[in-house]
Amino acid sequence: MAIHRKPSAIGRLRGSYNLIISHAPAKLERTIRMSSPIARILHFSFETAEDLNLWVMKYETETSELAKEAIQRTLVKTDETSLVICNIYRNEEDANNVLERLSKWSGTVKAARTWESFNLTGEVVFSEPKY
Repeated sequence: MAIHRKPSAIGRLRGSYNLIISHAPAKLERTIRMSSPIARILHFSFETAEDLNLWVMKYETETSELAKEAIQRTLVKTDETSLVICNIYRNEEDANNVLERLSKWSGTVKAARTWESFNLTGEVVFSEPKY
């Protein structure tokens, strides 16, 4: 599924944005030119809260080098067994390299029951880290 923004739909945001949704196993698709910044958003569901907490602990301690191309990495716990990850990259190539490395890493930890992925591609017009 792709959602394309029309110029009047969002007002002040500039650029063309594509939303790609896929389910595991994900197939990577090129949405627009390789030099565009990309946000890769992943949603994970775990069997138990303990599984989620263990996964987050391992992600925090074991994946920094695997995701070195990420400009920003953010994990949001949406409930006791669900997690959303939003990583921002300079381009799709960096995002794909990190996804490949993290996919291999995830085979070494308790896997999520289900996961979904989608990408937002476009010009970053404002970003302010607070944490």
